[in-house]
Parts: sequence; C-alpha cells; structure tokens
Amino acid sequence: MPAMNHLHTYARFRSAKKKMPKYGGIYRCTHPDCTHKLTHFDLNGKRARCSKCGEQFIVEAKFHFHLSNLICLACSNDKRAKQKNTATELADSILRDVQLKPHELQLPEMEIVLEEPKPEEPDHTAQMELETMEDEQESLFEEVDR
Repeated sequence: MPAMNHLHTYARFRSAKKKMPKYGGIYRCTHPDCTHKLTHFDLNGKRARCSKCGEQFIVEAKFHFHLSNLICLACSNDKRAKQKNTATELADSILRDVQLKPHELQLPEMEIVLEEPKPEEPDHTAQMELETMEDEQESLFEEVDR
C-alpha cells in the first residue's frame, strides 16, 4: 500500500544505532493507513504535523531528533524552544501595538507635474567659427586685391 498524500505525524520507528552516532533512526507516520517512512537525514527540513497540538512545523535536527514523537517548538519544554517562543511573543506584541488599519494610514498628498523635455539649443560655437573664418578670408581677398 503506498503512502497517503497528507501531512505526516512522525514517530521514531527504529532507534539510532550505537555504532553510528550521527544516525538518528527511522521515523514513520503514525496515521493507521499510512506507510510513509523516512530516515532522519531525509526528514530534516520537511513539514510535519505536531503529535500534541496538530499544528504544522518544519523539522529541524537540533530541536527534534532527540524526541521519539516529533512535536512543534510551541509544545516543547526545551530551553531553545522557550527562547524562540518568548521572542515570537515579543515580536507579536510589538506588531500588535504598531498595527494600523488601512483607513487610518495617511499618505501625504503630492502633486505630480510632468514637464516636457526642452529641445537642445543649437551649438553656436561652430557657427561663430565659420563666420570668423569667412571674415578672415574676406580680409585676405581684400589685401590681395589692393
């Protein structure tokens, strides 16, 4: 029977072997009709359902693999879990105090004026040089004619 397509609730099926200290065992889904099994290497970073409260969480090696039934950090009594919970509560309380309703948000009124680009002015230096050259030529022709 294939594994069911649902969010799995994991429990340790086989313990870690003493010969392999980095091996965390095999975890299986506790649903009666599901045959899903994973090693702890494959389970790290996957989404699972908490065995106590039923909420979703991401499995992390440093928090979860010492447990036989995987539970979320909110249900855990671990020191790191308590720190994370207090940080989350603090962030939620700050955001709750700062939270504004969309109709309370005042944006400053700004007038947008679009200006047409000004045409570039012609370069008069080339014209002036041409005129000075013409004047010099005329003066030379006048000198030759004299």
